[in-house]
Amino acid sequence: MYVDVPVLTWLRLLEQRDDWLVVTDLGTAVHYRRVAEACELRLSDVARFAEAGEAAAPHFARTVRRLAQGSLSLAEALGSLPA
Repeated sequence: MYVDVPVLTWLRLLEQRDDWLVVTDLGTAVHYRRVAEACELRLSDVARFAEAGEAAAPHFARTVRRLAQGSLSLAEALGSLPA
């Protein structure tokens, strides 16, 4: 993997200290923001999948959507499933 150290240093995402490359606080924040955005996209996909399957299993689809939106905890979602 190629890392463009001068560009990442100019962007203040990396610092070079002695012979080490160190990720700055900004670099860490950018990394975790990207991770959070990827999670949001996946969660959006889950919600859309639940919506697409609503005709086949309306209760399950609503439960998945509410779980994805955060209005339902995992324990509540699991408790709503038929035994």
